[in-house]
Amino acid sequence: MTWTRAYPDIETAWQRLAAYLGDAFDPGLTDFERIRRFMDQEWDQLGAHFYERSIGYLYDLTCFHYMGAKDGFFHTLMEFADEHGLRRIADVGCGIALDAQALIQVGYDVDAYDLDNPSLRYAQWRFEQDVGDPSRVRPLSHLSHQYQLVYAVDVLGHADDPHSLAELLVSASGDSVVTIWKNASGQANVRNA
Repeated sequence: MTWTRAYPDIETAWQRLAAYLGDAFDPGLTDFERIRRFMDQEWDQLGAHFYERSIGYLYDLTCFHYMGAKDGFFHTLMEFADEHGLRRIADVGCGIALDAQALIQVGYDVDAYDLDNPSLRYAQWRFEQDVGDPSRVRPLSHLSHQYQLVYAVDVLGHADDPHSLAELLVSASGDSVVTIWKNASGQANVRNA
């Protein structure tokens, strides 16, 4: 299978975010450098509550989905899933769930989990509008299903208790857990646990 995006182009993704935020949508924040500065300000204001309350993160995650930074990971994930016949997948730490939506569009059965925050609410709205099933996006506290494959990208480093989150990932997986992190040389590691 070929990795794709949730929408054909970033302009469509911005239109979806604009429809969701209504008058609160700031087209200036679609510029990556500007959103980074805005998020620095949010980080200073929100501190430890950043991931629970940030609105700027909606813009940042939209940019990130279209930057290609995770393309290699998703190619590897899909190759691994296809090679082992794994279809039922959990995206843990899904953010706005664009990755989960893209995987659904290419035929995987994916549920997405994150903190109860603005990102999760936006993802639920989008899944209702575009996928027809907002229940596929759930708060992390509801991760109790069994999945053939559970993945977390750039999540453990944000967790208050990474060890407990890692245990949760393993407990939700019937077959495989895939995480991604950078090693000391800056190389990405993909691991089947």
